[in-house]
Amino acid sequence: MSGPPRDDPPPGPAPYYLAARFAGEADAAQAYHRAHEAILAAQPCNLGGWRLQLGQVWHVVLLGDPPPPALDARLRQLFARGELVALPPALLDRLQERRARARQRGPRVERHYWPGQPL
Repeated sequence: MSGPPRDDPPPGPAPYYLAARFAGEADAAQAYHRAHEAILAAQPCNLGGWRLQLGQVWHVVLLGDPPPPALDARLRQLFARGELVALPPALLDRLQERRARARQRGPRVERHYWPGQPL
């Protein structure tokens, strides 16, 4: 016996994200902080950012609504010191979940984790 039809919403478009890996922590930190400043200056803008290690390599990830073209170009310029990368789907899903929970707390939430500490 089958149940009632499910009313799950169709999957929406993939979120905007920009991710890059960097040679070291200092380069990643610089890209992260400059991207953060650019996002704040471009308000309103609905992007979240992370600086994290994946396999002992520093990455910076931005995730959210597509930014205006000028901001997207600026962010890509800031990430040019690194190498743009695609994220594993499981990590992208995890970051989306964290971002959704943080947005329930307020428009801007900042948390810090030490390497090795789970998100």
